[in-house]
Amino acid sequence: MSSGPYKVEPEELPWADDEADASVEVFWRRTASRVCEWLDQQHVAPRNAVVLLPFAQHLTLARKAFAHLGAWPPRLETTRSLAASLAPPALARPGQLSGDAAADTLAALQLLRKADLVEENDTRSSRLRAQRVLALAQALRQSADALAPSERSLHWRAAHEELGRAGAEPLEQQLALQAVLWAQLGPEPATDALFACQADAWVALEAGRPDPLARAVLARASKPALLLTLAPPSALRTPDWRQQVLPDDSALAQAVTAHILHAVARAETPVLLPASDRALVRHVMALLAPYGLVVVDETGGSLATQGPAAALRHLVQAALQHSMDDALAWARSPLGPDSLEGLAALEGWARRYRHASWQGLAPDQAPQQAWRRLADACAPLRTGPARRPLRQWLDALKQTLMRCKALSPERWPAEQQASWLGLCETLWLSRSPWPGSALEASLGLPLTSIEWAAWLDDALQAPAPAADAGGPPQLVVTPLSRALLRPFGHVVVAGCDEARWALGAVAPALVSQSSAKALGLPHRDAALATQWQGLAQALRWPRATWLHAAQSQGVHLEWATVLQRLRALWGGTPWGEAPEVRLPQQAHAQPMPRQQQACSGWLPTRLSASQAEALRDCPYRYFGRARLGLGEDAEIDIDPDQRDWGRWLHAVLEAAHAMGDPAAHWHAACAQVISAQGLPLGAEAPFLALLQRWGPAYLAWWAEQTGAQVLARERRLQALPWADDPLLAAITWTGVIDRLDADAQGRLHLLDFKTGSASTVKDKLGDDTQLPFYTLLLAMDGDVVDSAAYLAYEAKSRSLKALASPDVIQHAERLRLGLAADFHALHAGEPLRALGEGRLCELCDMRGLCRRDDWQEGLGT
Repeated sequence: MSSGPYKVEPEELPWADDEADASVEVFWRRTASRVCEWLDQQHVAPRNAVVLLPFAQHLTLARKAFAHLGAWPPRLETTRSLAASLAPPALARPGQLSGDAAADTLAALQLLRKADLVEENDTRSSRLRAQRVLALAQALRQSADALAPSERSLHWRAAHEELGRAGAEPLEQQLALQAVLWAQLGPEPATDALFACQADAWVALEAGRPDPLARAVLARASKPALLLTLAPPSALRTPDWRQQVLPDDSALAQAVTAHILHAVARAETPVLLPASDRALVRHVMALLAPYGLVVVDETGGSLATQGPAAALRHLVQAALQHSMDDALAWARSPLGPDSLEGLAALEGWARRYRHASWQGLAPDQAPQQAWRRLADACAPLRTGPARRPLRQWLDALKQTLMRCKALSPERWPAEQQASWLGLCETLWLSRSPWPGSALEASLGLPLTSIEWAAWLDDALQAPAPAADAGGPPQLVVTPLSRALLRPFGHVVVAGCDEARWALGAVAPALVSQSSAKALGLPHRDAALATQWQGLAQALRWPRATWLHAAQSQGVHLEWATVLQRLRALWGGTPWGEAPEVRLPQQAHAQPMPRQQQACSGWLPTRLSASQAEALRDCPYRYFGRARLGLGEDAEIDIDPDQRDWGRWLHAVLEAAHAMGDPAAHWHAACAQVISAQGLPLGAEAPFLALLQRWGPAYLAWWAEQTGAQVLARERRLQALPWADDPLLAAITWTGVIDRLDADAQGRLHLLDFKTGSASTVKDKLGDDTQLPFYTLLLAMDGDVVDSAAYLAYEAKSRSLKALASPDVIQHAERLRLGLAADFHALHAGEPLRALGEGRLCELCDMRGLCRRDDWQEGLGT
């Protein structure tokens, strides 16, 4: 197309004759008048002209302004909306940029593999290089798409010359040139149709930053063209702006939320929240959720932030990484298998035994039904080749969801159904790409499970479907550039420091700032200029509150450089102080007496040694555990604690003695138990460390027990010690003893293995509960022991030490009578008091219930 005779010169469009009293509506009416006036001068009917606006959000405002004039309006469009109405977008062919970030990352990896620019054994490094190549290719393509088609060959030649110059690091230079070759392949942009569009006149409006594509269309038009740019403020206004400087950023989100609610309460809507820091914005949105505001978020939250994506990740990680935590989370989500029974038992077992890995066949002691049901559901993902095409991975995922009957959106709450449908489309579960397209080609690329999981993460970054606002917005979250020329009742700017006030797009990683500037790519100078132009236009905001945190984690935070420049326009005079709108709560210290709780008429049905010990140590602790049924859920992880060590030790001892001579079979028993634990590779180190310490010590101790034999291991017992007491007769004592041995003379010895130090165990012997409790249970089961002892490791001698409970038979009888008296008092209404003494209290899992830290000294004692 030949260029027209009209030279396009930007014309500054003033905001209004009197900026102090002007509004956004006045500006748009002034713009409509100027456009109609210019069209009249060019003898062009408005209906035959096209007016290009910066953003789609401006279309409604412009239509109202032209309607106010009563004239036939011109065609009001953005470059994107006009291109979409003229022709469908070109289909990206294999090898071309598709616009799908996940597919393009895979294509970049393939491109670099062919050029021998990736390290096959370093997945992370290869992926980083591919992402950098993709970012540069996208920037180059965007820059080229803003040019007229006839000018692109010069653009690509310049890119080759600029990025191929000597001096750059060789690898980065090769990656950059690969990006140029890839971006140059196309496809042709849909906006090329603008250069062939027939219009009698063109008008483009710019606000805050230049629009290269609109300028190119006007420059190549053969018809009259007018470029309007929004003039900066003609005089320094004194807007109603306030600032609030917070001591630190811990309460920044709360303060922002309070100012938004305050503005809404005063009907200063819609409130604008510029999206300068996405993490801070998410925090504010979470705090606002209970208030039910009508929110329009134009920043485009991703699918990854939605519930369906989280559930899908749990499913994939459970199948591929064998994580028990993820398997349980998946099973409890709407994507879990339907009619799944035994899940609670499986979770309880996994937490009790800290079984973090979920793979292979279920251990013998694990709940089999739920384990097999979950394994069967995700078998398509867990079985099959280690490396398979992306299409096969997605087919396996779809088969898994079908086995769970989880493809239907009805599984999800109404507010999440749109997100689930969008996720299914994004992952090609409910649609297929066009035949012969780049996206279809990406489905044939072979991937390992790690590469597929990475692709999944990329795919879930796609924008989530926009929810219906449900009425006029009360809060709008949008970037600063999109907020210009729009009416807002109040603006709340959150986080004014350099870290949170990001510049936005700067030069891609593989090019320098100077090369980016030469090629028309995003660069720092342009970002600074755009940011300043946007802030200069922000001076027309009628009311704004700026919130700045003075420090973060002890580090001083300065105002962002561009904001310091803005504040300097007032000659160093600070903005007025914003009022504190967070409602203060007057708190009066009310120290509490020691907690106590009466349980008149109540008695337990079962009593364990740990519950009996809790009753004696702190009655209120017993109340929490036995009466309320409270307790901590153990984490499912691979970091062992005393409970894990005890379980491992018991298992090895049992296996070694079951094989015969423990000295001869010790190592075989260790290997057998390690295999049964299902520990991930490398996670057995704490297990081996325990056995290296205990093994020689135990074998030496056992060698000294001449003629001894093991009679019982992990023996479960229960009895009714108060059968002759009408009130307590139904209370069953239960327990599991570690071991019962018999010596050469036939005497019985109760042993309890402790993985802690001997000195720690020795301190509890004087007032022990566990050994007398088990001694009484054994006696009622027909086995009267001659001694009961803890077997613990002594670090100094590197040997085991038997710490016997003195007078255990008499102690057991005193325990029975004492507990009977306690339960009679409990049933009669004697309060269960919190004692709050000693180290036990510091580590008690009921500390938050008894509120030990809030007690008033001297009360309740």
